[in-house]
Order: sequence, then C-alpha cells, then structure tokens
Amino acid sequence: MGVHKSMAELIIDFVEEYGALRTRHLYAAFPCREAKREIQYLLNNKRLFQNVGGEFISDQLPIEPVFSLMYALDVLFERFGQPRDFGKGDAPVEIYAITKDGVYVEITCVEKHDETHVISTLENDSDPPDLQIFIIEDLEQARRIQSLTKNKILYALKVKAGGFNYLEFD
Repeated sequence: MGVHKSMAELIIDFVEEYGALRTRHLYAAFPCREAKREIQYLLNNKRLFQNVGGEFISDQLPIEPVFSLMYALDVLFERFGQPRDFGKGDAPVEIYAITKDGVYVEITCVEKHDETHVISTLENDSDPPDLQIFIIEDLEQARRIQSLTKNKILYALKVKAGGFNYLEFD
C-alpha cells in the first residue's frame, strides 16, 4: 500500500529537490487552487521563504537560485505548459519531461565553449530523448553544436529582454 503525502509535503519535497525556484515555476508545477493556498500557508509559517521582490521561493535562506535550472524550467513551461511528468536530470541535462502528448524531452543549458563536452556526454546516452533542447546564448553556439552531432536539436536562444527564441536546423 502506498504512502500518501499531503499537498504541503509534496510542495516542500519539490522545493528541496530544485532549490530556489521562480515563484511562477512553483505555481506552474502545482496549478490547483489547493496548492496555491498551501504555498501561502508554508510562506506564512516560515517553511518556505520568498525574496523581497517575490520572484523566488526557497526552503532556506539565503535564496540562491541556480539560473541554468531556472532557464530550463522557463523553457519547459513556456514551450509545453504543464507536462505529464518532469524532474531534475543527471548532468549535463537540467530537466527531463514527458509532455502532455507523451514526448520525452531533455533540456540542457550549454555554457559557451562547453559544447564538445555536452555533446560527447549526451551521445553516449542509452535512452535518448524524443526531443533534445539546448539553451544557448548565441547562434555561434548552435553552429558549433550542429557541427558535432547529427541529432535533431531544438535551440532555445536566450533573448536579452527575457524569454527565448526557438530555432531548428536541418
């Protein structure tokens, strides 16, 4: 017989797993009204903490977000909405997800000039994703990655104003 956790316990576990999150990511991961009340309850009772601007939530102070993970969650929720399932990946993958349509996705932030390492790690993957998304900083990175692999990749190019442009190469 399985052990059922309360909504508050699920939220705490989630925040402990991911560390500091954007507030909107937590609400996207737990979209029901009950979860929103529980998050507010946890904040009021100092089980979760929010920064002064309200952008980040964490289970500990000081709040120190990992931006590569933030970008991966941005892409996940922006591109796919609420997935069926998702979790933290094994390095270098930031996030893995199964979309509503059943597509297995891996999202990876690629640091400048780390393309060779990332590609060699991912090409040895015994269970490759249906869709690989690389978050990059400029088009030159996409060109370097494309020269290293024949895999179909969706690129999420960070835009200075915030958000992403999505690119595919044939």
